[in-house]
Amino acid sequence: MDAGEEEGVALLDEAATAEVEEQEAEAAAAAAAANAPPGGVQGRTLEAEACWPQDLIFMVPEDHRPGDLICVHGPHGPLRVQCPEGAAPGRQATVRLGPEASFAIPVTVPDDAKPGDKIQLKGRNGEDSLAEVPPGMKPGDQFNVFPPTVMVQVPTVAQTGDQLVFDLPDARGRLSASVPPGALPGSYFAAMY
Repeated sequence: MDAGEEEGVALLDEAATAEVEEQEAEAAAAAAAANAPPGGVQGRTLEAEACWPQDLIFMVPEDHRPGDLICVHGPHGPLRVQCPEGAAPGRQATVRLGPEASFAIPVTVPDDAKPGDKIQLKGRNGEDSLAEVPPGMKPGDQFNVFPPTVMVQVPTVAQTGDQLVFDLPDARGRLSASVPPGALPGSYFAAMY
């Protein structure tokens, strides 16, 4: 087993980190060469990769300092992530690759509901939806429900406003989403399906 690896836990080596840095530099050069206006080029459609939300588990490097970005094995190759606060060098850490908290729909447990009951709620776009009351919840308690989402990787040459086309991870179909402002090449953003 290589240094930095345990069962299912890996940190990328210097060569892989250099590969990510090279990809980031190429993305910046491609964007500059295109001399595209802010907000992307209208009408551009690109292929992208998508995955389900998931936890990324890795070993914190010995030379880690709070706030450092580190390179870990992502679902589609090397990925830079910020190490979680309080993560100790040489210890296992977890980062969630999933929708931001702003995607959550807050739900209050109704007076007549108990754990395991299905309750109705309105989705982000006003659609009717169901949620199961989690264990340990009682009337008046709140919990968050996340709409069905996939995590879409921003291609190296993509810019804000580009349309990305991708397959759902379970092959149930193809979807598209626009690159949101602030999404950097190689990073992921949540798209509802």
